[in-house]
Amino acid sequence: MLSLMRYRLLRMLFVGECCLFVWFYVHGGRGMQELWRMQKENSVLLQEKNEVALQVAKLENDLALWDQKILVKERIARETLHMARPSDTVYYWS
Repeated sequence: MLSLMRYRLLRMLFVGECCLFVWFYVHGGRGMQELWRMQKENSVLLQEKNEVALQVAKLENDLALWDQKILVKERIARETLHMARPSDTVYYWS
């Protein structure tokens, strides 16, 4: 009788320990949920890295065009810096 009670107690403790292990394995500070969150964050960062790489490639292409063609310099100055020649007439629309 005593050994049967002892056996049940040990079995209940073992089941409880297994449940706690699974709980901490999934929800713990370094558990599976944290790994899943890090994977999502990593994929977002990789996507941002790719977008920045595309922007850098575009800017390098613009820089190469800047060095090659004088008309590109004039176009950029007129469009982005709002510069005009002294003989140009500038109209403002509002």
